[in-house]
Formats: sequence, structure tokens, C-alpha cells
Amino acid sequence: LSTTTPTTHAFAPALHLSLYLPSTPGPHPILIFLHGSGLCTGSRTSFLPDALLLRLLSSNHAIISADHRLLPQTTAREIHGDMLGLQAWILNNNKDFDLGKVSVAELSSGFYVAALAAMSWGNIKVGKLLGVSGMVDVAGLDWTGGREIPTISGMEIEEECEGVWGDRMRDGDEGVEGVGRWGWFIWVVREGLFLEVLMGRHPKQIENGVKPIPKEEQDIYLPMKGEMPETLLTHGDMDQVVLLEEAKRFAEVVGERGTWAKVWRVPGGGHGVFSEEEEEERAWGVAAGFVTRSEKEFR
Repeated sequence: LSTTTPTTHAFAPALHLSLYLPSTPGPHPILIFLHGSGLCTGSRTSFLPDALLLRLLSSNHAIISADHRLLPQTTAREIHGDMLGLQAWILNNNKDFDLGKVSVAELSSGFYVAALAAMSWGNIKVGKLLGVSGMVDVAGLDWTGGREIPTISGMEIEEECEGVWGDRMRDGDEGVEGVGRWGWFIWVVREGLFLEVLMGRHPKQIENGVKPIPKEEQDIYLPMKGEMPETLLTHGDMDQVVLLEEAKRFAEVVGERGTWAKVWRVPGGGHGVFSEEEEEERAWGVAAGFVTRSEKEFR
């Protein structure tokens, strides 16, 4: 979206959104985009997929790319609150929007945030949920059992993560091995701690003033437990960060509840990237078609 200038708006303390409007008159259908990067780094300006978003702007969609608070200084409770704040901003500034046509999309961990919004918004109905290499089954074995993520280095020992726990290693800082907060995320996954951190229950978080979410309350923040809209998950079959099986599990769960859900497998695709230019063009075209067309037309 480098050729399109957004307007910036605050929707919660220290949180902002970028609003991209097409040149055509409104009201516009909305696509809300939520960034990835392990819930611990990134922002609304990170990793915007031009191939998707430019297609939607040309189809008369307004695009909102929004921030949310980041782990480990926050928890699923606060991220959920951020999405409620985003809903309130949209309702209070809706003159340009068609609130009957709202879709939420993401890249990687942003799918967790997108699904959280879709299942919890009471005043705006999310009609479509689009995932690209989406993380969602955060209570599943992939995130709680401990695993290596090949080709990506993480911090070797817990002491090297101290700067992240205390927020002294900020987004973009290099830190140990030149990997910063992303390296901390890889370490968390390797140790099987992601759910514990997301719920604010790691001792280092509590030391630093984070209020933990009790286990008996965590289902509120688990998208695998909630009701979802029509869902398309675009996922590379060579993704080693978020495994293709996770997308398949989520689509199966959504389908079992009677809602249309499909996984679009990208042959040779990795995490958020596609192996061939032709395959990339096709994948983003499918994603845009899902947002802009009815379920019957899309099928």
C-alpha cells in the first residue's frame, strides 16, 4: 500500500489504526487487517500484503489495519479488550462504512486476534474470516508441547530473555543472536510455553505486574471454542512456523458447527510466502475473491 496514504486514528490508549479509503463514494464494505509476528512484535504497518489489499481497495473496500498490545507485557484479556475498542471506534465513525459487510483478515498470529474479534463482537457482525498462515489453536499441542521451528534461531537460555520479560528489549531491538523479541517467541514455542504466556501465567510476567488469567476463564479467549463466520484459510503446505494441520483442524471445528470453512493449500508455500509467482498470484486472487463474492459465487 506504499502508493496509498492512510489516515491514522487512535482507538485506545497508545493504540492506532490506519484507514485506507477507496476513491469511490461510500459506504464501503470493510476489511480489517491484523498483523502477525507471534503476538509479541509487529504493528499495523508490518507485513501489509499489497497483493490482497490493493485488490480490495479497487473493489470499493475500506481497509483498516489496527494495532494491538503485545506479549509478554499483555495477555489475551487485554488483546480481547483492544478488539472491543476497535469495534467501538468503527461504530462511532461509521459514515464511510457498510456495517453489513465486514470481513477480518490476518497474517500468521494475527489470525488469533481476528478470530477473537469475530467470536466476541456483539454490535458488529463479522461476515467473513480470512487467514493466511494463521495461528489459532493456541491450546493445541503445537504450541503447548514444545517444538523446534527449523531454520529460525531462538534464544538459547532463559536468562537471555530477561530484556523481553521486563520490556527492556523493545520491538526492533537486536538482543542476543540478533533476533530480539522474535527470538524470544521462538524460545517460548520451543519450551511449550505459548499458552501459559498468552494467559499471563508465566512467573516472569507476574513478577513484572501482569495479571494472569485463571485456567477456568481461559476458554473465553480460545477461538477453537467460539462461533465463527464463513472462513477461508490460505496455507502453504511447507509452512514450518504454523503447520498446515492446524488450519485443517480449525476448518473442521468450524464446519462441525454448521458454518462453511475451507483450507486453500498452497503447494510449496512457506510461512506467509508462496513458492512461485504464479502460485502467489493465484493464492491472493482466491483470498480476494472470498472477501468480495458470496459463498455461492466463490464456490
